[in-house]
Amino acid sequence: MALHKIAYYAHGWHLAAKGEPLISQEFEAWRDGPVQRLVWDCFRDAGRRTISGRATRFDLVTQRASVVPPDLSPADLQLVDAIVAGYGPIHAFELSEITHEKGGPWDQVYNAPNGRITLGMRISHGLIQHHFVSRPPRRQDTA
Repeated sequence: MALHKIAYYAHGWHLAAKGEPLISQEFEAWRDGPVQRLVWDCFRDAGRRTISGRATRFDLVTQRASVVPPDLSPADLQLVDAIVAGYGPIHAFELSEITHEKGGPWDQVYNAPNGRITLGMRISHGLIQHHFVSRPPRRQDTA
């Protein structure tokens, strides 16, 4: 759970700072907060255990799984490192609680008014960007 939340915060602060997504796929609003489906698919077998391996992807042509190589600019890697340093020590359940903020992106999708359903419960990049641009950084955001 912590991996998804830390990725969400890195993505949000990246959107706020640069106006473009750090992660191209949209997050989904799940019960415990924002989730990246591809990340969940890679690490779902870890359960509550510490993740000890790298993310892999399956190539339909070669019928083989391979490690997903990192693809971050030095500036993006610096931002991710700062987010991990700031949010990493926070327990996964607390990180999840923070994402459940009333009126925040997860809340707007998961608890949409009038029973409105968002296809795939996707949280748009624009919704996340607006949220992070409009809020002051917390202590852990600037670690």
